Amino acid sequence: MHSPDTNTPPRPIEAAPIAILLATYNGAAHLAAQIDSLHAQTLADWRLYASDDGSTDGTTDLIEARGAARLADISQGPRRGHAANFAHLLCAAPRGHYVAFCDQDDVWHPGKLERALAHLPSPQDPVLYCARTWVCGPNLEHRHRSALPKRGLSLRNALVQNVAAGNTIVLTPAAVEILRHWRAPGAPSFDWWCYLALAASGAELIYDAEPVLLYRQHGQNAIGENAGLRARLARARALRRRTFESWSNAHLSALQTRWMHLDPAARATIASFALARKRPWRAACAPPVHRQSWTGQQALRMAFAAGYV
Repeated sequence: MHSPDTNTPPRPIEAAPIAILLATYNGAAHLAAQIDSLHAQTLADWRLYASDDGSTDGTTDLIEARGAARLADISQGPRRGHAANFAHLLCAAPRGHYVAFCDQDDVWHPGKLERALAHLPSPQDPVLYCARTWVCGPNLEHRHRSALPKRGLSLRNALVQNVAAGNTIVLTPAAVEILRHWRAPGAPSFDWWCYLALAASGAELIYDAEPVLLYRQHGQNAIGENAGLRARLARARALRRRTFESWSNAHLSALQTRWMHLDPAARATIASFALARKRPWRAACAPPVHRQSWTGQQALRMAFAAGYV
């Protein structure tokens, strides 16, 4: 993982356009503020590509009216959830563009895109950029910074945890091309899949410690903040219902489809994780994968021991 030094001057920005991919479903309540924050970006070379999953609250009309000047396309989503909607958008994105994922209920900082591209290398290098957020209440109140990864972004982490918030992710064109060749699994988190697939492919993973947007929590988020008591309880329920185990199965199955395209180190890491799932007590003593926090790692050990990974 490379963490940008906020005290160093940014690199010159490559002259490549940006496709902002907006997945929506009944998002009219907060969407206007999000689209307005896109128009306020200090970097002007972007176009909006939206996919709506069958909204009934005027979401598409709002997108067409509010985003008209920069709206390149609005399509009908597959209506299989937000992960499938983002996968649909990524496959339809124009080639040769940087890609930025956009949720319907956030508010971007004006320099979000400029900051991301300033820390990305040339378009030919496969790189995933992500960053911290300001986690807020429904009215953007009670702001606090999202958790900072303590152990770095890596394949060993990506196999059991997602720390790449999708609403902050910006991909180089080369990274987009890699993802086009993968079969996305049935797990519900598309940003987790991007992190995992690109980590397995040897792409560079950049985590920016500076928050780049206001992450609105309102009780109807498709994926909410991955911290705090509520998130811990949700993870405990997912483990008990063997949901996490089914996600691991889906991820490993999808990784197998590109097995021969992975370098030996990635294959060894994935094989070690797959073997550990068959030897739960041994894995509980020495997990071949890791979560970011000490408490998360202890929970992972217990999950291995229970056979829930």
